[in-house]
Amino acid sequence: RSRADTLPLKALGECEAGSSPPAPDTLDLWDAVARLGEEDCEIFIRFYRCDQSLIEIAAAMGMKLSTVKTRLSRGREKLKQMLSDTEENP
Repeated sequence: RSRADTLPLKALGECEAGSSPPAPDTLDLWDAVARLGEEDCEIFIRFYRCDQSLIEIAAAMGMKLSTVKTRLSRGREKLKQMLSDTEENP
């Protein structure tokens, strides 16, 4: 399956040019996002850091809109679980 406009994760950091660095407490969150897997991580970065719409993400990554929505929803649940596990077991 080919992906239309997939950017390397390092290239996605460019969309943050000029923005302030993330707060220390958000670093744990983005570390957890990185553990979701490359495609899911890219979706999260595009949506939350680059402010791309779901439609833009779907088009850029060659996915259905419903797939992007589902990956975000499931990813949020995984993140909630990962971060709550981290808080319980420091």
